[in-house]
Amino acid sequence: MDFVFDELSSKVEFMKARALLIYSKYSMESFSNEHVHEAGKMIMGCMTEANSFPVRTIASVTLKTFIGFEATSDMYRDTLQDLLKTILDVLDQFFADGLIESLKELIGEYDEDIIPYAVDLC
Repeated sequence: MDFVFDELSSKVEFMKARALLIYSKYSMESFSNEHVHEAGKMIMGCMTEANSFPVRTIASVTLKTFIGFEATSDMYRDTLQDLLKTILDVLDQFFADGLIESLKELIGEYDEDIIPYAVDLC
């Protein structure tokens, strides 16, 4: 998976999108906490910093694969507002079941932390 991980930071948006799709298909339980943490950080970066709408969309869908792990829990809690904003922005432009699944996972995992941002969900 190391070669796929490297593509998460590719300058070629197509390669970045393909790497995200691969991560969305695999269970992170078989990877080390360090790998899950680093890949989760890269996916978060793809969501919030990518210029490409397809990359932001696929990263937002892939996020659900990384929610619920100790390796990403604090990192996602600290950036919850940005993650929610990105998913909601993408949903405004494009509807996909995977986006809804990621949103449900975020709400389910961080139900207490999400309260200050609940108005944005309406």
